[in-house]
Amino acid sequence: MGKIVNDIYDDRHADIKEKNSDLTSVEIQRKAMELTFKSTSVIQMDEWRKSFETNGYIKLVSPLLGEAFYLCRDEMFDTIKDKFPEVVYKASELPMLKTLEPEDIKCLHMGKKVTRGTIQN
Repeated sequence: MGKIVNDIYDDRHADIKEKNSDLTSVEIQRKAMELTFKSTSVIQMDEWRKSFETNGYIKLVSPLLGEAFYLCRDEMFDTIKDKFPEVVYKASELPMLKTLEPEDIKCLHMGKKVTRGTIQN
């Protein structure tokens, strides 16, 4: 990923410098970094999607929970829920979590750690 990031940064930097002659070098670097971060985030998302489509599951890290978890297709849950030490979420569970407060999500996560079960509506 390092070469990809460097290439993206170089392209963004050159483009900003060419189109914004009034900016200082620090401002150009800052803008180039911002655009690079946005671009690499999209690249990473594409890689995650491809991995999920290919394998049926993917390991992610939650900043809210401060730990890794697995996301899987619903039909794979029973097969892999005990395969990893991390908590495994079904894809259908994620929309339910979006409506909850952070503390509620943490409580549900702790419950999943203990029961290795699913979240029911």
